[in-house]
Amino acid sequence: MRSKAKGQTPYGNHKCIGPNECFSPALKSLERFIPIKTQGKWDQKQIHSCSLGMAAERLSIHSVQDMVENVPTETPIRNHLSKLRIDDLLDINHLLLTNKLLDEIPRNKPIRFAIDETDDPYYGEITEENKEYVVGSNVKKSTTSFYRYHTLYLILGDWKLTLYVMPVKKGSSKLDHIKQMLDIIEEFGFNIEVLLLDRGYYSKRVFRYLRSKEIPHIMLVKEHSAEMLRLLRGRRSRLTKYTMTPDTDPLKLDLAINVTYSMGRYGKNEAINTGYFYYKLDWKPNKIASVYRKRFGIEASYRMRNFVRVKTTSKSPTIRYYFALVSMLLKNVWVLLRWRFFPEVRRGPRRVDEDAFRFDRFRMFVWKAFERLFGVIKKIPTHIPAG
Repeated sequence: MRSKAKGQTPYGNHKCIGPNECFSPALKSLERFIPIKTQGKWDQKQIHSCSLGMAAERLSIHSVQDMVENVPTETPIRNHLSKLRIDDLLDINHLLLTNKLLDEIPRNKPIRFAIDETDDPYYGEITEENKEYVVGSNVKKSTTSFYRYHTLYLILGDWKLTLYVMPVKKGSSKLDHIKQMLDIIEEFGFNIEVLLLDRGYYSKRVFRYLRSKEIPHIMLVKEHSAEMLRLLRGRRSRLTKYTMTPDTDPLKLDLAINVTYSMGRYGKNEAINTGYFYYKLDWKPNKIASVYRKRFGIEASYRMRNFVRVKTTSKSPTIRYYFALVSMLLKNVWVLLRWRFFPEVRRGPRRVDEDAFRFDRFRMFVWKAFERLFGVIKKIPTHIPAG
């Protein structure tokens, strides 16, 4: 049998990562930026560790006790998390989510950003405690009530990093949220190449504010007016103008229309016109469309985040926001690990080997680290008497 060279692992000379490398960065970030004053048997490390374990397997506070041995019970976890203040989480969430990430982001060139929103379904009662944060929407997942979060993403090649998460309060405007997101970008010292916006942000106030700040942006059009429907007919990509509410307080917008062909898909063979509002960009329609498509990768990020979303029935907006941050943090840690340890061997810009370290493997490693910390329940008593 051939002996291994000194320092060589069973996997050759390659550096390896395992459960600790996945669990530890998230735990250290939570301990650093979300301190919890504790008394008695349990400390903040154990409380935050429970949150990470619950997220990895999409468990609730109640159900995690059936999976590991020496875990805090439901009451101390809820009591400790109830000490958190939502304003404190708002102040630090961008630091929590980007801890250890900022050194990896180049500062010598403009960066693309996207602002979007995601909904967490809510099935409980609306009370004085949560009435400001439960918003109504169309039926999704058998409910019309949701906790909604605005999110700021940084898009850099394969990277889609969550920089900021903001819970939505009733009565707050989307422009206010955009302003706060732009403040975060400025605080980090990034230069904006382009800001990608969902058409849910379509309003004169938003367009005029972004223009006043000279911020390049792209937004998918709303096909709601006869004039817009007329403009979106043609067989060639083009740049044109669109006047928003021409009769009162008109606003003239630059409009890029990118044309693709269905080529027999869905039994059709026709020209598909897709319109994008844009500002301060000297790009052709196909590039505007190509760059905006990067925003759709955020939908995949939301799906991943939902795989590590703690199950909870809590009415507390603060506890729910904390769990939302835990899920976003885990996704960011996974992105960082892939970027650092799994680049493709190729010339040109750095790209990640998509198949080398899947999110499910990362989740499994987080759970394994959690099991090691608290101990696995290896057997349970049955209803059958012994003997």
